[in-house]
Amino acid sequence: MISHMRVLRSHVIANMRTTFLAVSGLLAIVACAGAPPDLIRVSETESDGIRFVTYADRATISKTSNTVRMSSVIDPEVADDRRRVSWKDEWNYECQDKLIQPLRFVQYSGKMGAGEELYSQSVPIMYWLGVVPGSVSEKLWKIACGKE
Repeated sequence: MISHMRVLRSHVIANMRTTFLAVSGLLAIVACAGAPPDLIRVSETESDGIRFVTYADRATISKTSNTVRMSSVIDPEVADDRRRVSWKDEWNYECQDKLIQPLRFVQYSGKMGAGEELYSQSVPIMYWLGVVPGSVSEKLWKIACGKE
């Protein structure tokens, strides 16, 4: 009888593990489904209890010689959904010399760059910035320039 109980217990535990793995996989798929397929999750930072997630938007990549233009989305993840402001940024990426140049910033009332446009600022094209190793800008530069 004890041997039968051990076999039954190990069978139940194996089924629980399989169920847990299946549910975990499904949750991962559902979590990733929130972002459109052209958006690549690049970075997460936290400030004042709010996690900000940066996405590279592959659909916006356009190349001219060694310069690539690409947009990114910065989306706050807030548990209680009180503050749903997101940003879309547009940058030039110089692939050969590892430089970046801000072009435009737009703030939206909704999640993932959706909703009403609240604020927009174009940046005068005057300067290039060096990519800082290990930074979010380096991760975006790698995606824009096909280095990742």
